[in-house]
Amino acid sequence: MTHIIHDIGVASQIGTYSDAIEVGPNLRWLLTAGTPGLSANGDLPKDITGQAERAWEHVIDMLSRRHRYPNQILPAEF
Repeated sequence: MTHIIHDIGVASQIGTYSDAIEVGPNLRWLLTAGTPGLSANGDLPKDITGQAERAWEHVIDMLSRRHRYPNQILPAEF
C-alpha cells in the first residue's frame, strides 16, 4: 500500500511529523494529527480563537490540495 506524505510547512515547526498523510490507493483517506495554530512563518496568534481559526485554515488547505471538502470530514476514534 502506498502512502503519500503532505507537508504544508506547519507541523515541522513543532515536531518531527507531517501535516497530513494520504492513505492509498483507492481509499481516499487523508489523515491529519496535531494541526497547530501557527502560520507558515511560525507566528502564533495571541488568543485561542485565532489559533483555532488558523488550525482550521490548515485543515481546509490540506483538504483542498487533495480535492476534498470539509463536509467529507469524519471523526475517528482509536
